[in-house]
Amino acid sequence: MTFGEWTAWLRQHGEAGVFFIEPGERPDLFAAARGLDFATVRLDLADCRRSDDLFARMAAVFRFPEWFGDNWDALADCLADLSWWLARGYVLVIGNSGAFREADPASWRMLLDVLADTADSWRDAAVPFWSFVTDPPADDA
Repeated sequence: MTFGEWTAWLRQHGEAGVFFIEPGERPDLFAAARGLDFATVRLDLADCRRSDDLFARMAAVFRFPEWFGDNWDALADCLADLSWWLARGYVLVIGNSGAFREADPASWRMLLDVLADTADSWRDAAVPFWSFVTDPPADDA
């Protein structure tokens, strides 16, 4: 997509969810998101093999409060709150997920479910929460 196409699509909070994109689309995506005053987050899962690693990386990139509990419920709660990082919308781009997806496919599927649920919960407040994966989708994604 072009910068203009990303800008138009990101404005549609009702369409927000989890999507797979080509790595080359990131620059225009981030530029469009920043132009809309959206918070942008890059989550690099290189060398991530377990949910513990994932939780630590999510906590760092989203600046979770110290009370974050390093579990799926706490992840969902923090992503549905984000009161410490108010924005007009959120764009998360996940890269290098292959090793994590292979090492812990159940946690990968859980992450995608949590992100989809997060988009749904923010939709009610008309705040888009977009998640993009720059790796090709796995057969079970």
